[in-house]
Amino acid sequence: MYHNKHLKQAMKQLRKQHPNVIIVYADYKAIQRLLGNNNRFYFDPNSVKKACCGMGGYYNFSFTRFCGALRVTVCPNPDEYVSWDGLHLRQKAYKIMTRYPSSHHS
Repeated sequence: MYHNKHLKQAMKQLRKQHPNVIIVYADYKAIQRLLGNNNRFYFDPNSVKKACCGMGGYYNFSFTRFCGALRVTVCPNPDEYVSWDGLHLRQKAYKIMTRYPSSHHS
């Protein structure tokens, strides 16, 4: 709770400093809801926890072979994936998360 309180205060300050910028805070529950409702958003249920760009294992992710490295592949259908590289979500996922009620626009 301590972290969230300070994060919200910092966001208020940033909004004052940059009134023409939209700043959105989405909590971890928004990601959980996104993953739990993947069919609703047309993500492939077989790839929802896998990286689109990656290599290795069930999650198509390796700490030693990141996206952009030699022989690391990119999926043919990125719009069906939540994660781009196992560390970052895809733009579509971020956009959906901003629409969840658990997202805070204060």
